[in-house]
Amino acid sequence: MENYILFNQNTFRIELQIMDDIVDYYSNICIRLIGENNIYEILNDNIYFLKNIKEMYSVDIEKYEIDARILEQKLGVLQNEYYYCLNENISNKDIIMDENDEWIGEKYCCFTTSEYSTWLYKKGGKFYLMVTPMFRYFDEENNRELYLEFINEYRNIFFSEILLEQLEKICDIIEKIYQQAVTPQ
Repeated sequence: MENYILFNQNTFRIELQIMDDIVDYYSNICIRLIGENNIYEILNDNIYFLKNIKEMYSVDIEKYEIDARILEQKLGVLQNEYYYCLNENISNKDIIMDENDEWIGEKYCCFTTSEYSTWLYKKGGKFYLMVTPMFRYFDEENNRELYLEFINEYRNIFFSEILLEQLEKICDIIEKIYQQAVTPQ
């Protein structure tokens, strides 16, 4: 197993761990947000998926300028509301849809697990990284009370500005891991 520190600040860090001993294209990786008292597993997928995320953001970072109609601190709440409304087949006037009938905030979400969403977006020339909780009971019947309790207690988990140089370092690490995966051993 190999470990990489993707991002490190005073009170938290983001680590990537390759879970397999032999690294290839489909090797499992785990990304964790580590705070003072908590560890959040924000991604558990493979190198191929991670490479695609990197490529998606590398193509045109300007398209990730946050839409002025979205309150950035509400991204997680709105995402949960969007999924809840989809699941229950109801509409919500607070959820702004694009021309493809998808919520306009979805494009700022890097990746989602069953418990967390990780966001990367640009605002006013600066980049921001945020981790938010996901409602875990969308598939349960009669989940309205659980959902309302979740929303009433909702708190973003993590929010920080991230410098362009830090994003470039993360991309370099991902590229290094990818090259290691596709190079015959």
